[in-house]
Amino acid sequence: MAYLFDNCHEITYIELPNLDTSLVTDFTNLFSYCSKLVSLDLSKFDTSNAQKMDYMFRGCNSLIYLNINKFNIKNGNATTEIFPMYSNGLKICNNEESVSRRISTYDNLNNNCDDE
Repeated sequence: MAYLFDNCHEITYIELPNLDTSLVTDFTNLFSYCSKLVSLDLSKFDTSNAQKMDYMFRGCNSLIYLNINKFNIKNGNATTEIFPMYSNGLKICNNEESVSRRISTYDNLNNNCDDE
């Protein structure tokens, strides 16, 4: 699945509600440089087998909402800059402790997005 949407500069919205990601091990650069992508709901993504997630959202400068409530990166060996620093007020919704530890410096981390 690596690089699937990489450099899709004109995409503003992606809907992936039924995508089975349970066997995916490489999410590297999956959405990187989707520079017009505004909102992304990955709450149904199963990342339990993920080994590589480097730069997954790199260059997503317009992204203001990211729901990763079910993300699991405990097995990830390569997790460089999964969540690069943003200056545009990105709201990250997450309930998974393994992710929270990596992005705990975000002021915009919200651990309770169930109502959205």
